[in-house]
Amino acid sequence: MPDSLLIPNSYLVLMNEKKFEPVLSESNAGLLSDSIEVKALEKKIYGQLIEFAKEKGLQIDPNQVLVNSLTGFVLENVELSKLKELKADKQNIARIQQNFRLGMETIRARMQSDVLAQTVRARMQENPQWGYDEENFTSKAIIYLAGTDRKINKQNKIWVVDSGIDKDHQDLKNQVDQNLSRSFVLRNASVFDSNPFFDFWGHGTHCAGLAAAKSMNQGNPDRRLIGMNGVAPGAPLVSLKVFGQEGYAEFTWVLQALEYASSRSRLKEGDVISMSLGGRVSDCAQDGLMAQMLRISNFYKVSIVVAAGNGYFWTGEPASGFLPACVNGEKIYTIGSVDLDYLSPSPQVNFSAFSNYGLPPIDWVVPGNMIFSTYPNDKYAVMGGTSMSAALMSGLLYLSQGNIRTKTTVADQQGNTYPIPEK
Repeated sequence: MPDSLLIPNSYLVLMNEKKFEPVLSESNAGLLSDSIEVKALEKKIYGQLIEFAKEKGLQIDPNQVLVNSLTGFVLENVELSKLKELKADKQNIARIQQNFRLGMETIRARMQSDVLAQTVRARMQENPQWGYDEENFTSKAIIYLAGTDRKINKQNKIWVVDSGIDKDHQDLKNQVDQNLSRSFVLRNASVFDSNPFFDFWGHGTHCAGLAAAKSMNQGNPDRRLIGMNGVAPGAPLVSLKVFGQEGYAEFTWVLQALEYASSRSRLKEGDVISMSLGGRVSDCAQDGLMAQMLRISNFYKVSIVVAAGNGYFWTGEPASGFLPACVNGEKIYTIGSVDLDYLSPSPQVNFSAFSNYGLPPIDWVVPGNMIFSTYPNDKYAVMGGTSMSAALMSGLLYLSQGNIRTKTTVADQQGNTYPIPEK
């Protein structure tokens, strides 16, 4: 990854799991349904890690200790001599990884500098290239993927690891779980960064709307109004905030968000985790996030959806060089983008020039250009990027309970052919 993305003097220390076994390990599988035993095990492993740090003379934040999906801790402001000593401790430490920054995989549509108020239907009609379906109060990309009959059950949740979700948006009200939602923005955090429902960038609210918004304006006789119905309208949401006002997420914040979701049996089989974020890596297999995602997916039987990434300067690159896009697993889905021509009588699709590419790790491609959805403060916006593609796929997996099929295929300029899903 570029040196500019590395965070000075901030490290993730991952322990040797033969000595420091995480809660989500094969030998503990029988305990996971018993909350009392799990809590006791968490306390035990936590104590072991705190004692190890004490013996090594390390000052660590008790809130940045991992015991469930991984065993380790975040280490800040450590002296180089101490870091060298830790790296030499092969008996107890598996690896030490420098912390780095991840970005959001999206951009607001270039022709649109302002977000949209809810009383702008005329403007939507004047811009058919935005793909707004005024009859169904949604993006035409959603109709393309899932049709108009999109009834859901509410047995599961969609966990949105992003910039927060505006829980008071009229199309997301009463869907965002206020008890489970958390912010993991820890460095230089303001009161706004600490609030999982304050979405400074609009990215998380937009993605949440694509997956699960339910339009409050549909059925209103006022024909000026617009609204948003996501792929799985009304699905319960959880906001796991990792992007603050600085505009980036730290690698360790993402780890802690997934650690939180995977502890105390919060995740349930059939849940979906949506991650529209990413950054360059040199070796995906050596990354702690890869092991964490695989373990969580395997243990809880949840789907994890990640954006393939938009390369740099909006020119696609191999997705194998981006994290978490590079992670492969049975229920881990890396999603690339296609352009959907909303003006054509019959839908025409082309692989998006901005989308990262490669088979593997990309599993599916989903429309990602000119995607209409919710935006903070009861507003709406048109955005583009593999972020939107991943959010749409998250809703589709929820809606179909994981039973998706191939609608058609599309080829990229490198000669790879990808499936486009439908329910």
